[in-house]
Amino acid sequence: MKTVKLTDRELELLIDALGIHADALNDSLVASGNPELADALTEVLDLETDLRELHHRNDGWGRDNDVIPDAAAAMVDAGIEAREMKKATSRAATRREEMLARKVSNDPIDW
Repeated sequence: MKTVKLTDRELELLIDALGIHADALNDSLVASGNPELADALTEVLDLETDLRELHHRNDGWGRDNDVIPDAAAAMVDAGIEAREMKKATSRAATRREEMLARKVSNDPIDW
């Protein structure tokens, strides 16, 4: 894999050149029906798409956006709170409270 540093303008020129080359390959493919041209056209269009994605990608997106993590944390907190509320009204919780109120030991020897 090779790494090439390009300015935005150079990347735009390369994308445009690939688009022109893809159009020429498509015209040749229509005229001849050569399957090798179809493969070449696919490769050129894939490269053009990859470069467009690279050109329009903003590597900093989402790093300062903490709305989603806050929403996820709020959802987890709401779930924990709902579970605690459910536990507080359960029969087992009532039995535990009654046992603690009577100061009954959980040790079978004290039964």
